[in-house]
Amino acid sequence: MIKKLIYLFQRKNIFMFFLLLSISCSSIIQKNYNPLYNTKIKSIKDTSGKKKIFTHKYLKNNTKTLPLIINTGIINKNNSKFTELIFSLNSNYPINYTKITLSNSNEQIWTWDVYKNYRNLIQKRNSVNETYSTRVDIMTDVLSDFFKHEPIYLTFQGTEMVQKTLDRKHISSLLETLSFADNSPVKYLLKK
Repeated sequence: MIKKLIYLFQRKNIFMFFLLLSISCSSIIQKNYNPLYNTKIKSIKDTSGKKKIFTHKYLKNNTKTLPLIINTGIINKNNSKFTELIFSLNSNYPINYTKITLSNSNEQIWTWDVYKNYRNLIQKRNSVNETYSTRVDIMTDVLSDFFKHEPIYLTFQGTEMVQKTLDRKHISSLLETLSFADNSPVKYLLKK
């Protein structure tokens, strides 16, 4: 009788062990697939203090070399979400671009007219950095679909034309940032 009780007790413990193991594994799997728990999304310090900004760590670490970065976050004044594209061109001299075109292998094209007042020009000793940012708050799902059709080409048109092809790692980080922008509620971003 005692042996039978010990046997049943051990069986219950084994069952409980496997039950707890399966619950913890499923929560770990959900956490890894949930874009909110993406550990590659990092915050960026906003020098103006007006925004709480997030982006992929690959984009954050390569801001000076990448021609396109996507940021998302919260505007502190009214706690509204934003998502923005930041185009950047580094060269030896300014090309004063007035048009930016993004195209993909699915023959989709996005075009922006860039006015001088909205383009930021930073001149350093041996290089010039021209940047332009635009908000795409409600277009994140369309942009996600756009970036799935590689290769992606980015063209700056000004005094001359400069075309860049985005590499796979760059595109992957853009897609992860867009996924985070789509799926992160305002309450989550405020706490982060």
